[in-house]
Amino acid sequence: MSDQAKHLKRYQKELEGHLVLDDLGQIVLKGHLLIEKALNNVITAIFAHPEYVEGGNFGFAQKVRIVRAYAPGTDSADMWGRISTRNEIAHNLDHSGRKRRIEELHRYMVGDITPELLKTPEGLNTPAGALIVCLECLGFLSSLEAKVRKLHPSKSG
Repeated sequence: MSDQAKHLKRYQKELEGHLVLDDLGQIVLKGHLLIEKALNNVITAIFAHPEYVEGGNFGFAQKVRIVRAYAPGTDSADMWGRISTRNEIAHNLDHSGRKRRIEELHRYMVGDITPELLKTPEGLNTPAGALIVCLECLGFLSSLEAKVRKLHPSKSG
């Protein structure tokens, strides 16, 4: 067996387990991309020259910190916790610690108007539960973008 073949075989089993995305995986992945787009929209609204931030090769966590640092009139720790914890779940290929993170995410959601589906942590580990979390994060970031654009009327649109 060649040296390259040994290295390829090392990841073969892991890749085989991830070649097919189930509905939950697709929602988590697409939700992650949409939430990052929403963060980029807020960053664009904040800065006079957002291209310098966009070209800075910032990761998701850094973008969350930039937006959170600027967020006018709100420091919704629970929502930022949801966004960060949801990001950790999205980046966990082998699902180790997933149950703990989902329970943490569930704690952030307790106290809100919670659909019946999300009354237990297991409900978050379903396509519908993941969709609700993603939509909640997107609604929060969209509202934040609108507040920022009101502060910077020349940046509207």
